[in-house]
Amino acid sequence: NLTKSLIAASVLTVASFGANAGVIASSYLEVNNFALNGVSSADLLFLASGSREGNTSAQINIGTNLTAGDADSSSALGDVDALLACVGNCTVLGLNTPAAENAGTLHWSTGLANDLNYSYSDQNVSGNAIDGTSSGFTLAESSLSSVPQGNASSNGNIFNEFEAIFKFNGGTNANVNFTLDYVLDMASVITADVAFDDLITATTTAFANFTVSLTNINTGLRQQWNIVDETVSGRDGAMFNTLFPGSNSKAVNSNENFNSGDFLLEAQNAYALNISQTTSTNVSLVPEPTSIALFGLGLLGLAGAARRRNS
Repeated sequence: NLTKSLIAASVLTVASFGANAGVIASSYLEVNNFALNGVSSADLLFLASGSREGNTSAQINIGTNLTAGDADSSSALGDVDALLACVGNCTVLGLNTPAAENAGTLHWSTGLANDLNYSYSDQNVSGNAIDGTSSGFTLAESSLSSVPQGNASSNGNIFNEFEAIFKFNGGTNANVNFTLDYVLDMASVITADVAFDDLITATTTAFANFTVSLTNINTGLRQQWNIVDETVSGRDGAMFNTLFPGSNSKAVNSNENFNSGDFLLEAQNAYALNISQTTSTNVSLVPEPTSIALFGLGLLGLAGAARRRNS
């Protein structure tokens, strides 16, 4: 009877290696119509033409590590269009077609429904961040499903930054503000079969940030606005789900307008403007029955040896 029980336990344990499972994280941040109001652009003299830099990367590790990435940069008034980076089941999602580039489309629900392993990221930012024509998006998404024995991780990372130094040539101090519109769409999901499986550990994290800072070079005074700073995450485990049921599926969806409120531009002072936009996702899925299976098989061996001695 002991032998039969150990065999059954070991079979169930080993079978859980291939259990259907899914974790996913996605983060999309779109910013439009960034504009500095209350001052004429003719009164802003750019001392440094500025730079806009961005990069995309994707990585997935399921026994074999796969990575893809691209980086691009341009002048302050130009565009940054880092190419879509995708690894894993990209073809199934249509992420290998020209139409996917700059589409800004989330695929997490499809990924979960079809048990897909993939990671991708994309971005496109264009226009002038001073005169109200700036717009663009950053997107990252990671998914793991039906992972075989061993560790697996997937992550997508986006970073976009604009920097410029200008002098305010106005004759008098001016009260100004900046405005913008943004769309934020995020999801972090650990499916129930993973969350309630004691032999699998999983984590998901989706992150989005949009920050503007302005530094008076003459006085050193620095002002910063954290317009978007959002993280949605989850982790599994029997105890965690008992204490916080339903905590492993989270979503954020918002379409907002932002106004910084008035701040002072001092006449004939130089300023450093920095605008950064970041989105990232990371998921991990770790089936962990190896030690239990080996323990069960070891007990089987002991039981067999004892039986041989008794016979």
